Amino acid sequence: MSPFFRGILMTSVLLLEAVTLSWGAGQDVLRPRVPHDQIEAARAVTNPLPASDEMIAKGKMLFEGKAFCKACHGVDG
Repeated sequence: MSPFFRGILMTSVLLLEAVTLSWGAGQDVLRPRVPHDQIEAARAVTNPLPASDEMIAKGKMLFEGKAFCKACHGVDG
């Protein structure tokens, strides 16, 4: 991804977050959704896919961008 496109993408994400915050959603949007009594079981789940550089890059791209996973899973997953 070119630095220019990455800059545009980051600016768009920041603007989206700013708009969301201004509408009153606040940081609650990024809070973890797993109930406290189930968090340890959720953390114990292992990934069935190999931890290759390619797989990690694809997952990161989905989590942080296209799929916007952090909206439900929080910034730390």
